[in-house]
Amino acid sequence: MACGASYTVVVLPLQNSRHSLEGLHFYLWLRELKALEQEKDCLWLGLQALDRTQLWYQQGLLHNHLRTAQLHHNMCEKREVSSCDLRCGLQRVNGTLGNLMSDACAWSSSASDWEHRWQHTLLTQMVSQQNLHISSLQLYKDMLESQCT
Repeated sequence: MACGASYTVVVLPLQNSRHSLEGLHFYLWLRELKALEQEKDCLWLGLQALDRTQLWYQQGLLHNHLRTAQLHHNMCEKREVSSCDLRCGLQRVNGTLGNLMSDACAWSSSASDWEHRWQHTLLTQMVSQQNLHISSLQLYKDMLESQCT
């Protein structure tokens, strides 16, 4: 495995001739050493590339985690605002119903009395339906809040 780097092999003078068995062993040993050094350099380059890649993935995961946490936080805030709106609406409906009930003493026994009773019945039904709807939304909100924590 060569990475394209150039290597210089320094040959030490041998006691015997270059063509001796000892010289051949030395040459083969140096050639193998050079190949191992080249392989080591390539492996180091690959390891550095892996380190950079790992860092890139870790940064991506961290960025993703931060974005997920921000979205989760925003969603919980929106639910809190929605819950406040529901409570305000419920109080407004209850106040209107209370006003109607407190005005019951002022109702006359004339023909408009029947009309007022009919409106009271319709409003009571509407309030009951709204209370059921609000209760189901409150249960859903509580379920979502338990997922937020």
